[in-house]
Amino acid sequence: QEEERQRAVRALLLNPLLLAEVPDHREAFACVRRQADPVRAWFARYAGWSFDLTPECARLYKVPASHRDATRPALNPHDGEPLSRRRYVVLCLALATLVRAERQISLGEIARDILGAWADDAALASSGLIFDLEQTDSRRDLVAVLRVLLAWRALVHVDG
Repeated sequence: QEEERQRAVRALLLNPLLLAEVPDHREAFACVRRQADPVRAWFARYAGWSFDLTPECARLYKVPASHRDATRPALNPHDGEPLSRRRYVVLCLALATLVRAERQISLGEIARDILGAWADDAALASSGLIFDLEQTDSRRDLVAVLRVLLAWRALVHVDG
């Protein structure tokens, strides 16, 4: 039991989002399901993190010790470069869109929601950051963020 709990904890640390339908995740997902209660207790006690389990996925919600910790930035999977400040904002807005969205969403809808949220946020306007899909740099930022979301499997290419 202890060894299986350790495997489940390691699996979630390695991949905080395990999907039952992904072949590479199936064994780890089954292990996490069997050890759900001890794993939940372990993460709450030692890391202060929460863990959700549904029939489709197991998700570990990591909370950083400090929001000012810049030692482990998210990396663009295409080139390995850390995300810029603007890309982090786009990433957060895209994640907020995905949380509110239905199970399926188009890239156009994600882009429209990001543009709308950006326009509605006074703090973004006063920060000097500009996001306009008419500009090449903004489109590159959106593509980089979409690649991150695809690498994290928060987005899955279905059609088109």
